[in-house]
Amino acid sequence: MNKGERPPWDAAGTEIFTNVPVSLFLEVMMMGSTRVAELLLCHGAEPNCADPTTLTRPVHDAAREGFLDTLVVLHRAGARLDVRDAWGRLPVDLAEERGHRAVAGYLRAAAGD
Repeated sequence: MNKGERPPWDAAGTEIFTNVPVSLFLEVMMMGSTRVAELLLCHGAEPNCADPTTLTRPVHDAAREGFLDTLVVLHRAGARLDVRDAWGRLPVDLAEERGHRAVAGYLRAAAGD
């Protein structure tokens, strides 16, 4: 792609990533696609957006599913790791429940525990 040329998915010149819906961003986190997460974050997706019903955030989904690379991307983009979901669980709690030791270790280290 040449400088000034629009990517094929944006041929019409629309800002497709502006105001990324929370539901879409949360779905992407559950798939664990680090590259897509980076792309959405670079184009304005909010790393701390919460599901209005469950209060889960992208870091909860990444921790629960064991997606360490995605979790690191979210954290570097400003995602908070100290937020609880509607059931009072932190991302580290979800990682530990699912046996994702590397993810839980990262979360504990980032929290200074």
